[in-house]
Amino acid sequence: MAKLIILVFPAFHLWWKWLVPFRHSGVALGAFLIGACSWPIANLFSSRREEQRKAINKWNDYLEIVLDQALEETRQIMVTLKNGKVYIGFVLQPFNPEFDRKYIFILPTVSGFRNKDTHVLELTTDYTSVYNQLIREGNERLVIGVDDFRILMPITEIISAHLFDSQAYEKFNPAPQETPSD
Repeated sequence: MAKLIILVFPAFHLWWKWLVPFRHSGVALGAFLIGACSWPIANLFSSRREEQRKAINKWNDYLEIVLDQALEETRQIMVTLKNGKVYIGFVLQPFNPEFDRKYIFILPTVSGFRNKDTHVLELTTDYTSVYNQLIREGNERLVIGVDDFRILMPITEIISAHLFDSQAYEKFNPAPQETPSD
């Protein structure tokens, strides 16, 4: 490779030897240039999504595994916080292995709390009914401003997080049956 460069660009070779008079400095320059210029080609053979998934699995970060699965499958998660508050909703932000995640963002569909004594989940706020009302009223804020409704949760405040299936939840927690009055 070096001989090819000397043949094609003899002036560059002489200039480089004069500028950097160290043995094998051309090899270092060549390695640098290959690394600096070849990353777009290397990225053609793997996707950002694949690399994110590899990093999550390599680090064995179970919270990231759940968040990644929810995002990939467009499923809801249920997050319980230290203060007993519970949020059910959709993950809005993918994992970025360049940074240590400190927060998660979800678009809530339902929220509530866990009873202090029994830890039974009590759902109190239905966000989807508000979203539907905003849509019926033609409010474009909901469509273009999901960020206005997202909830930020510090990772340090999360006690548990798991995928949430509303149909399974209803089977495990059937609505109380009304008794016919006489």
